[in-house]
Amino acid sequence: MLLLDTSFLVEYETELVTNAIKHAFPDGRPGRVRVSFEAHNEGLNLCVEDDGVGLRPRTSGDTGMGKDLVAGLASQVGGQLEFTST
Repeated sequence: MLLLDTSFLVEYETELVTNAIKHAFPDGRPGRVRVSFEAHNEGLNLCVEDDGVGLRPRTSGDTGMGKDLVAGLASQVGGQLEFTST
C-alpha cells in the first residue's frame, strides 16, 4: 500500500484547481469547480471538475506545461491522470 504525504495531496489539488480556474473561465465567465476525494480498496481517487469552456486542442505554440506537470506528479506516486471534456 502506498502512503501519501498529505502535503503532496494538497499541492496536487491546488495545481488542478488553479488550472481549472485559470483556463475554464476566460473573460470573467462564471462557473463552478468541484473537488472530490474518495478512498476505496483499489486506492485513492481525486477528482477536480469544472463547468467551464472545455479543453482546447493543443496548437503548435502550446507547451501544455500544466497538463504535463500534473501528469508527472501523478506518475511519481503510481497514479494516473485522466482528462475528459464534454
